[in-house]
Amino acid sequence: MATTGADVLPDPNIVPRLEAAAARSWPSERDVAVGNWSVRVDGAMSSKRLNSINPLAPCDEIGFRDDLSQARDILASKGRPPLFRMTPLAGDFLSDRLDRDGWTRFETSHVLTAELADVASASMGEPVPADEFAQAWASVRGLAPEKSADVSKVIERIVLQVGLFVLKSDDGQATASAICVRDGDLAGFFEVAVSERYRKRGYALKIMSQGMVWAKEQGANTAWLQVLADNEAALCLYRRLGFDNVYSYHYRKPPGDLHG
Repeated sequence: MATTGADVLPDPNIVPRLEAAAARSWPSERDVAVGNWSVRVDGAMSSKRLNSINPLAPCDEIGFRDDLSQARDILASKGRPPLFRMTPLAGDFLSDRLDRDGWTRFETSHVLTAELADVASASMGEPVPADEFAQAWASVRGLAPEKSADVSKVIERIVLQVGLFVLKSDDGQATASAICVRDGDLAGFFEVAVSERYRKRGYALKIMSQGMVWAKEQGANTAWLQVLADNEAALCLYRRLGFDNVYSYHYRKPPGDLHG
């Protein structure tokens, strides 16, 4: 039987709930409904989850070619390649069809959740203003300062409650950054990163703890995030914080496509 990439059997209700929260919490510039797919495309950031075809329910042969053509055109409008993001919602037909058509599977990620009930309040940190966060975001990633405008554009689109967190060294250098978005009782984490020169010093644990405490204080009950399946350091950290894998997803690219 075909598989859409999940290595656990998820609660049938949690996948659509978290996928909907992801779309609201980290919105693309455009999110277009094409058949049973949500086609997300972004002119500012090139990340795959902002620029991909996201099946929200199983599809069939009827209308498949037309839907795919339309989805390709939407992504091409921003110079993005056609990519499918395959969660357990995709269904067997699409997985089998992409196999037959030679679409390559790559980059598996896990979606993790953690309950916030037992989070201690000792690590509470105050969110920073958006402009300060954007500059730190670029610095932590070793990007040119002008690249901060990319993440600023995404943050400006978020209509939910947002906590922007930054850690700094004693000499004022940005060491880590993270975004937490509260959507009702859910709190999603995005863009969690530690500067390469400051890794393995506890900054990741500290900034995640601060974000989780903030989320709990704002009324969230469950934290969630997405992490690459081969990022063992991050997975160890998240397990330490009480996160468990609830489902997985991967991407598909068409034959001859070098992206990814």
